[in-house]
Amino acid sequence: MGEFNVMIADKAYRRKGYASTAVILAMMWAHRYMKLTEFFVKIDKDNTPSIKMFEKLGFKFYHFNHHFNENEYRLKIDNALAKKWIQDLGLPIRMCFVFSTHT
Repeated sequence: MGEFNVMIADKAYRRKGYASTAVILAMMWAHRYMKLTEFFVKIDKDNTPSIKMFEKLGFKFYHFNHHFNENEYRLKIDNALAKKWIQDLGLPIRMCFVFSTHT
């Protein structure tokens, strides 16, 4: 399982899709070369923009950590999700590689 941390520091570049694109490409790379199929993120419960972005990518709420005041979201990727991401990014569908069902 892989964990993500992502930040767009310059406010002028936020909400333009850069973070979600980076996350998608990193997950696809991690699957292809590291054989990872499951990912998780920990997000401060009040960070609504990040929560919305990861939910839009398909991450689902998993657990709330009271000690750190953060939500954990998880995602298991498969072929259908990978194809959707590739189409959303406007990449040629031939770039889609087969996601195995086991790690």
